[in-house]
Amino acid sequence: MLAAFVLAWPAHAGDFTGKVVGVHDGDTFTILHDGKAEKVRVNGIDSPELGQPFGMKAKQYASALIFGRVVTAKTSGTDRYGRTVGDAVLADGRHLSREMVRAGFAWWYRRYSNDRDLEALEAEARQSKRGLWADASPTAPWEWRRGSPGTLSAQAGTGVSVGALPGARTSTGRQIHQGPKGGRYYFSKSGKKVYLTKER
Repeated sequence: MLAAFVLAWPAHAGDFTGKVVGVHDGDTFTILHDGKAEKVRVNGIDSPELGQPFGMKAKQYASALIFGRVVTAKTSGTDRYGRTVGDAVLADGRHLSREMVRAGFAWWYRRYSNDRDLEALEAEARQSKRGLWADASPTAPWEWRRGSPGTLSAQAGTGVSVGALPGARTSTGRQIHQGPKGGRYYFSKSGKKVYLTKER
């Protein structure tokens, strides 16, 4: 669910219809396109990371809307990770981006979007204290990804902060750590390192 995507190249990649075969989090899913799996980063929104409060609920809500269903991918380009940027339009005409913001499981990603409908839906969700807005002071995912400056030790010679992230835990209470290349992870019960965000 990394947010460093570039919104909309001028030329559209082309809309297509396919079955959703994976939901990675509240704003990223995989859809079959001409028989091949294609990852799509939802345009205009940013959902909580899986390690944040409401991260798993956002994923579950998105899954309930689109997983296993045939949707239309309205594409607007690609990001620097090679993912398609776009939205999923359900059979009844609803857009995944709007439904996620309406339910309080995503922020309007104002840095990359000027969609005033998303702005209005976020304001409505805030006022109604839906989803993550039930929290008195929710942390935006783009802020959470930055971590807490000055709270981690820097690895010698790299300038990258590494170690346990203070106050950062998964929905099951496990401590979240940051690695030397920027990846965030936690340790499973068996001691296996499970990454929440990729290394740079």
